Amino acid sequence: NSEDIMFAFPDDGAYKRFHLLFPDDGDRLIICAKKRMEGNKRIVTIKDGHPMGKHIIIVDDLVQTGGTLLE
Repeated sequence: NSEDIMFAFPDDGAYKRFHLLFPDDGDRLIICAKKRMEGNKRIVTIKDGHPMGKHIIIVDDLVQTGGTLLE
């Protein structure tokens, strides 16, 4: 069901670069904030959007270690 699909941006940079390429009919976009900690540790929180019970497609502009995807 396409209503269960949402698009998540793991940080503001990915949102700014790609959000116009995706349909936004209100609640389909999720914007996250990424805070880097010591070493390779990072904390990802949801700034905007409600992903509970949805299928999420993560849209990122750069993947190096995959740490953001794991979080």
